Amino acid sequence: MVQFIKSLLSAERGSLSSKRLCGFIGWLCCSAVLIMCTVWDRQAPDMVSTVLYASTALLGLDSVTDIWKDKTIK
Repeated sequence: MVQFIKSLLSAERGSLSSKRLCGFIGWLCCSAVLIMCTVWDRQAPDMVSTVLYASTALLGLDSVTDIWKDKTIK
């Protein structure tokens, strides 16, 4: 499980990706808020959905930025 999380958060070069890390932390926080609101029978704040969308975008942002990387054919 630890290896899966490391591979999820690492960039192509093997280093830690800050975009993916921030997206993962935001996703965990939103999940925790939604679970707590469900248990306490309260409505979640409106901002949770916005943070969840931003976190999801951060998780996929590395694949979009790969378009502009220099890829020379060898």
